[in-house]
Amino acid sequence: NGIEINSFFTLNSKRVNIHVLGYGFDPKALQPYIEQLKKLRHEHNDAIRKALQKLGIEINDSDLGALSTKNTITRLNFAKALVQKGYAETVKEALTKYLHRGGSAFVEYNTHPFSTVAKMIHDAGGIVSLAHPAEYKLENTDTEHMINSMIQEGLDALECIHPSQDSKYARMLMDIAVKKNLFQGAPKLAFAYRVVCLSFILTVSFLICIILHNPIYAARNGHCFKFNKLKLFAAHALRF
Repeated sequence: NGIEINSFFTLNSKRVNIHVLGYGFDPKALQPYIEQLKKLRHEHNDAIRKALQKLGIEINDSDLGALSTKNTITRLNFAKALVQKGYAETVKEALTKYLHRGGSAFVEYNTHPFSTVAKMIHDAGGIVSLAHPAEYKLENTDTEHMINSMIQEGLDALECIHPSQDSKYARMLMDIAVKKNLFQGAPKLAFAYRVVCLSFILTVSFLICIILHNPIYAARNGHCFKFNKLKLFAAHALRF
């Protein structure tokens, strides 16, 4: 089981908005807290709607996709609605102009501090991880300082691999995780994903061989397989 929760941490007397990941918890044990979070999100969405109304912009439930019980309404839904109504050309522009900090309809999310979120996840038997640290735009020294402080409040893991984090930054997080004995979930998940992908590719390759009745031979130059009339693109996947 997994969940991502909006939270914040106070670093050097300043609020840093963060995302906290929870893994392996008992869903039933965490459900009461999830209901609290849903209520907070609903209140936040109402506040955004009122802020937009003051600007003369009306956004209703159908604009947000809120009529579907499967949808979780976030700032992104408001941004898409603003684009559809012609108040911005792109989602990024809508977020910057209206919804993110500094925007004309920005509303601070009423989140719980990290210590509270961590306790709730731990009480449900889960593991607590800090999501994508690079997105918080901190200096590397401040990032490490924040991680060290969060460990005292229940941090168990770091999300070391994320699209927002280059290899150098990821290596820094891995080094911190090793030094502080924190879990590193993302690298293992990425490896498992590659294994599954390669297994699928190789299975499909053999099926193609059987269907086409083409001769097949192994090569030592980095290619996995080669056919008379078909060069298997998947062979190169073994290099990733």
